[in-house]
Amino acid sequence: MKLNSIQCRDYSAGERFFAVLQNCTENDIRAIDPTALIISADDGTAAETYSSYGRLYSIKHLLSDGSYEVEFEHVSKTEVLAGSIGEKAEIAKKLSVLLFRLLAQNGTVEDSVIVAHAEVFPDWTETYSGKSGSIVRHDGVLYRCGRDVDGDTAAPSNKSKVWSKIGEVVEKIAAWVQPTGAHDAYALGAEVTHNGKTWGSTVDSNVWEPGVYGWEEKEN
Repeated sequence: MKLNSIQCRDYSAGERFFAVLQNCTENDIRAIDPTALIISADDGTAAETYSSYGRLYSIKHLLSDGSYEVEFEHVSKTEVLAGSIGEKAEIAKKLSVLLFRLLAQNGTVEDSVIVAHAEVFPDWTETYSGKSGSIVRHDGVLYRCGRDVDGDTAAPSNKSKVWSKIGEVVEKIAAWVQPTGAHDAYALGAEVTHNGKTWGSTVDSNVWEPGVYGWEEKEN
């Protein structure tokens, strides 16, 4: 049997959905949508579907045979929907970023648009794993991988046979947002845009509006 297309040696459902998965990586497990767990036969025929689990609770590597023991935690619909407007907005933002990355990976987003939103893509690391088409940042440049990678490639470069350059990353200066307190005040030297101009903070813990106090206009 299989759990979401991953070979499954054993499973049981309850307050926490338990399964032992084989022939997979930890990244494969983390990619599973815990709100749509499907147990199927080896030929793909769906046997059971669980739609009320909302968190990956734990992953344990069973060294004896290389399998992974996983648990998904039950989360009620009211728990998922609970939270402040700010929390919901943050969740919506994360989902939109994931969708944009997926569309870019699938080749349905123009390179110019990808470059304009370079900040949503992860930085390349020596342990980076991703599917063919995945995009990373490295040394101010965006690269797209030409095959699946699992921490087995050298750093992206113009000479790489695995990575192809997309474009130069232009770091964008964020628009000024009114701080609500010391926790989100602007630090000395911080740069923002406001009213069509770029400003640099001349004081620490800056909560004032650019043009009023604590900011100097920067040349574009």
